[in-house]
Amino acid sequence: MKINFCVVQMMRPDGVLQQALLGFGDDDTVWIEPHEIGIGPDKAEALARYKGIAMISHPASQCVFVNAFAVAETITNPELRSRWLTHTTSLIKKHKELRSQYESTRNN
Repeated sequence: MKINFCVVQMMRPDGVLQQALLGFGDDDTVWIEPHEIGIGPDKAEALARYKGIAMISHPASQCVFVNAFAVAETITNPELRSRWLTHTTSLIKKHKELRSQYESTRNN
């Protein structure tokens, strides 16, 4: 999996917006450092419920990243969970659009 990292405005699971370093996977995943959104060891059981890859590590930087879709498993409030998933999907769509524009401009 190839991941493109950039700083974006990101909604935390509690609904607050903040800037964060996100990784956009070529498999339509979004990766974020857990501490950026208040995810700690206490959420390990909830993350384990996610059916895909919930966490990855970047060997060079020794940073750990959590899959934004796995984070949804940690959100017990249905409204906040829905907002989180909608926001995550929106970020993927925006990233694809910007990446496409970038590639188009670069190739011209």
